[in-house]
Amino acid sequence: MTASATFDLFCQLPCELRLQIWQHAIRPDGRGLHRFSLFNTKTDKYQGLKDLAISNAGKRSRRARHEAAAPRAPPDTHDHQRHQQQLHSWTRGNSSAYLWDAGLWTACRESREIMMWHFRVRDCNQARHKALRGPGFWSPSALAEELQDAPTMTLARENGVEWQFMVRPHRDLFCLEPQDWKSTARPSRSCGPAGSPLGFRKDVGVLPEEPTPRGFVARAMAECAKNNLYCSIWLIDRTVARPRPDPSDHEYPFLVQFYDCERTYVSTELEDLEPARYYESGDEFQKTAIYFLDALAGMDYAKMDNGNGPWGAFDFLVGDYLGVLACI
Repeated sequence: MTASATFDLFCQLPCELRLQIWQHAIRPDGRGLHRFSLFNTKTDKYQGLKDLAISNAGKRSRRARHEAAAPRAPPDTHDHQRHQQQLHSWTRGNSSAYLWDAGLWTACRESREIMMWHFRVRDCNQARHKALRGPGFWSPSALAEELQDAPTMTLARENGVEWQFMVRPHRDLFCLEPQDWKSTARPSRSCGPAGSPLGFRKDVGVLPEEPTPRGFVARAMAECAKNNLYCSIWLIDRTVARPRPDPSDHEYPFLVQFYDCERTYVSTELEDLEPARYYESGDEFQKTAIYFLDALAGMDYAKMDNGNGPWGAFDFLVGDYLGVLACI
């Protein structure tokens, strides 16, 4: 006798038991990691991405230069033609945290009410409305702290099915996969650092022009340095090896951790690497994202002129903007 994919008598279970089942189906507490493709609405021609773009209450912005859509899907080895037609998918091969409990929003009225209660959606909406419509001025950092746990919803469609994805913009991590790195924001050469030690000046001068992930990161760092902006970027290194953190360690509560449906991603620094593999082999270390971060740290001691003259200069520390995550 094979197991059934459905349980028609679920609604007849005692209320207390149903509530426990719903609770166990909800994503764990913590910071989620969510994957999205990023495409240029003017230059990218793949129509499938536009059909898979997210929307706000079913409406898409007509003025946006870039839009988010379903992430890349793994190759379909059984149906090559289907894979060519559907290079992206919200569900196939997608481990994003927003899928963990996405089905509870549409399973039934009771499951939706449980989600609304668990994530305090109504309370958070009131707090957001009060903060945005009330008197006074909120800085971005203060607003992020005030609304740290506030969720937001987005709609997506695939093969005629509507999905409702919930994320927490001020605490979760958004892993963006541009279709073409050339179409991302491109600051001018003058945004580069004024100086850098360790002979890295030449490399940094070239990096911002690269149509690659590291070129985008270098451009973002240069833009922040020039205009006194703030952003938080994490480099996910899926190959770097580090020991699994010990929950009993006094430093454990201070680790930044994200999760998706398959892995946990932990903030990692040089001292967290396995010495035998990385300290004794310079070649192995140079393959890591930590090496790239250390190279960009040549910008740390450069005084960046933000256009306001000497009084506008400030100390720019790459480590305050950029970090590395390892998979465990």
